[in-house]
Amino acid sequence: MSSLIPPLRPAALAAARLKRVLVVVAAVCVGGLAAGAGPALATFPGQNGKIVFTHFPDADDDSKSDIYTVSPNGRHLLNLTPDSLAADDFASWSADGRMIAFWSTRVRATPRATKRSS
Repeated sequence: MSSLIPPLRPAALAAARLKRVLVVVAAVCVGGLAAGAGPALATFPGQNGKIVFTHFPDADDDSKSDIYTVSPNGRHLLNLTPDSLAADDFASWSADGRMIAFWSTRVRATPRATKRSS
């Protein structure tokens, strides 16, 4: 009895197998990137405004971090939370770009507003 599908040669089998493997690898990579993508840890109020970000001095220890601002050109780096023993994180500019709000592990709350320097 003859088959309607001709048998594949070894080279064609290898090419088909490689194609399937590449499709599976691409799907896993895309899925991994989508699952691992997190929000940016820096915000800025506008096109020419200062960028606010969190810096963790030790990549393996997130118990201490500071909030910094910097100009878009990389100049005027300013630590807004120097000498803080707490983790200061999730900094974000207010809607009008004049103040920064952030989360902290400080024991005593010391509210303070930091105005953006021009």
